[in-house]
Formats: sequence, C-alpha cells, structure tokens
Amino acid sequence: MPIDDTNSLNIRFTLINEKDPRTAHPLLFGQDGERPYEERQRKPGDYDAQAYQRPIAIHALEHMATTDQGIIMFRNFVREGIRAVQRGDDPPNLVRTEGQIIPTYSQDTVVRIPPAPTPEEDRQLLIETGRKVLAGYYVENPPPGARR
Repeated sequence: MPIDDTNSLNIRFTLINEKDPRTAHPLLFGQDGERPYEERQRKPGDYDAQAYQRPIAIHALEHMATTDQGIIMFRNFVREGIRAVQRGDDPPNLVRTEGQIIPTYSQDTVVRIPPAPTPEEDRQLLIETGRKVLAGYYVENPPPGARR
C-alpha cells in the first residue's frame, strides 16, 4: 500500500479455515524479509520483488518476460486512469455507487492456457479461467504439467 511517492507498506490478510485444506499453510515464504539473504537470492518472494526495486522503480532497468504481461497491462491501466483524471474525467471502470461495497480480488495463480481461435472466444476463455481461479478450481484440478 503506498504511503507517499517513495514508500509503501506491505500488509497481509490471511483467511484460515480449519475445515479447508487449501488454507492449512497460510504463512508461505516470501512475504517478509525474515528469510536468510542467500535463500532470498535463490528463491525470491513477493517481499523481495517489492522491497528491493528502489524507492521509485526505474522501468528501463527491468528485464520483463512473457510472464510479466499482467504487470504491463496493469501499468497501462493505471496510466489511462491518470490521464482521464488529468482531463477531468473519471478513470475507466470506476464504481461510485454510494453505500455499495466495491468487490476486489487478489490472486497469484499462473495457468498456461493456449489462446482461443478468435479474440471474442479468447476473451470468454479469460473470463471463464479467471472465475475458475477465484473459485479454487485449479487447486483441486491442476492442469497437466502444473507444479505446486
């Protein structure tokens, strides 16, 4: 969570359901700086990626891979929102219904799924896959070749 232009705060929320085996080990590595330096170099986690890119990331120093497509899309989405506000417009997809809860989701599941034959079918495939991820489908039914 941003605190100002150069600092942020890392907050973790963990749902532990004693009856659900998917939440049996909620304190996974990578969410803080408590692991030994050598281990964090060999197997970095979210904390390492966030805390060590410098106070303000210099994107020109990044080495993006195909797996970073979501980051690129998110950055473009934020830029579009900033430009809209500069023009005096609302950012895209802003929900301003008073008294209504804004649904938010967070996920770190990576699923390799080939694109559908057409853009329309591919969009539908992305929607269906996202819903399956949120429902925990891939925890119980991992795709062939999936690693845990």
